[in-house]
Amino acid sequence: MKALFSLLLMLLALPMAAQQLTPTAVSGRVIDNNGQAVPFASVVLRQLADSAVVQAIQASETGRYQLPGVPAGRYRVQVSAVGYGSGRSAEFAVATKAMVVPDVRLAVAAQVLDEVRVVGQKPLLEMTAGKLVVNVSGSLTAGATALEALEKVPGLLVLNNRIVLAGQEGVLIQIDGRTTQYTDVVGVLKDFPSSTIERIEVITQPGATRDAAGTAGIINIILKKNTDLGTNGTLTTNAAYGRFAKAGALLDLNHRAGPLNVFGTASYNYRHTYEQLNTARLDTRTGIRYEQQSYQPRLTQAPTFRVGADYRLPRRQIVGVLLNAYLNRTQLNAQSSTLADNGVNVFTDNNTARNTNSYAGNLNYKILLDTLGRELTADVDYSRYTAGSLGLLTNQVRVGDVRRQQDLRNDQQTRIGLASAKADYRQPLNATTNLLLGAKVSRATIESRLDLAGGGVEQRNQFGYTESIGAAYVQAEGRSLGLTWQAGLRGEYTLANGTAASSIRRRYGQLFPSVSLDRPLTKVLGANLAYSRRIGRPSYQDLNPNLVYLDPYTSQRGNPLLTPQFTGNYKLALTYQKQPFFILGYNRTRDAISLVTATEDST
Repeated sequence: MKALFSLLLMLLALPMAAQQLTPTAVSGRVIDNNGQAVPFASVVLRQLADSAVVQAIQASETGRYQLPGVPAGRYRVQVSAVGYGSGRSAEFAVATKAMVVPDVRLAVAAQVLDEVRVVGQKPLLEMTAGKLVVNVSGSLTAGATALEALEKVPGLLVLNNRIVLAGQEGVLIQIDGRTTQYTDVVGVLKDFPSSTIERIEVITQPGATRDAAGTAGIINIILKKNTDLGTNGTLTTNAAYGRFAKAGALLDLNHRAGPLNVFGTASYNYRHTYEQLNTARLDTRTGIRYEQQSYQPRLTQAPTFRVGADYRLPRRQIVGVLLNAYLNRTQLNAQSSTLADNGVNVFTDNNTARNTNSYAGNLNYKILLDTLGRELTADVDYSRYTAGSLGLLTNQVRVGDVRRQQDLRNDQQTRIGLASAKADYRQPLNATTNLLLGAKVSRATIESRLDLAGGGVEQRNQFGYTESIGAAYVQAEGRSLGLTWQAGLRGEYTLANGTAASSIRRRYGQLFPSVSLDRPLTKVLGANLAYSRRIGRPSYQDLNPNLVYLDPYTSQRGNPLLTPQFTGNYKLALTYQKQPFFILGYNRTRDAISLVTATEDST
């Protein structure tokens, strides 16, 4: 059992890291170039020595922030906000007295236009039907990639390739309502152009109409779809240079005539980036301390393609088809060192080529059965994801004047197939109440192979995993007695099988209730009360018992005995003009899944 209590203030402010005993606090303010407060900016406190994240918080509506319990040391504050560029403070030291950081200024992101005609504009943030909507297309500062756009969403942080929402992991990422649960979604979003995104929906309390997976909630990325009349298109390019160069281009075309609408998007991203990681380990059994430093420059080329069509049939019917392709070619040239205070030093060169291909197809149908709101929709989806990684590693072990070299070849191949079909029906019961019914079936087939050879190590592992889920739901929603309400029940039954060194068999069914109440308090103030039960299924990486080699001192393996974790989420939110400014949340997780670090005997 695991209980987690999170108090969120000023628009999804994240729970802070474990507090130190010192009472020292760091505070400050975020302003723009005109001296006006920048509301709800994301504030990250980093150590100066290694840029490690110490705390992260959301600034208040007045741009002010306070980070309590900061231990003595040297730091820097890093700030970002939607609609602005990023900024950071000067270096500062924390001793025994409270530290007030000088104001951090953020510049409004500029975009040069020959002519601007404002017809109407959506607000950047909206709180509707229990979800926070970030209208990325209305922001002049949409990030160069989808991951950079996510980093600017209030209450959401991306730390060490992990997406954290309101201080919790276990976020389900969807693209146009379709799951990415089994793929390396963070790796895909790193190179996916944000200029193709229309909006981002942050759903911390999903209703019964959505998948029950995602203990922290769902982030749904809605891509743009041009429906303008006639034939039209846009071409955009971008380039940047820091330590390395980045560039990209996007072509968007659309043709709409009569009942037919055809649209397509093609993009190309070139990104030369790097990651640097410094860690320290202490073996408590032997007292040996290890200092590790890693520098990982990488070059990525990622073209994406999207083409689709909609056709309006007689009697209020629409049929559509959509095809997506994402390709990624990444070359990694990394150097790392491990220095032990017993005199054993290891230096590693890692040259790895990674290829990722993702293809997806969707067929959809919609019919309006009458003019009163009766509606039936159906979707069939299939996607294929392949990822290959070939790494050549050279380890040089030095013990005094003695040197030994170890050459390794690490070949990993993964193939994932996803198929799903669903149907949804909406029935108005009266002028203010609707009944929703639906069902969904899905199947994931995953095959993973690892070949490791060299340096006296010979390892060949294979892992196969299939997971089938059947689901059905009923949900009612409406307005009465000054309340906007929603209540539903979803049932899911899961069959999972895995084959590796041992077999994995899982059969379980569960019910997932949800309820949400919204009530206006004044003309500008509102309140929302919500509850939902969620499931966190172990991924195939979590279950795979085969050993994966990372470096001479680090490896990882899954646990085939893992069972799902279940979380009950409770939330109370206050909104101002439909934008949240205070959220109180509580969640309780049973059979929590977590990463455990352990020391094993050397071999």
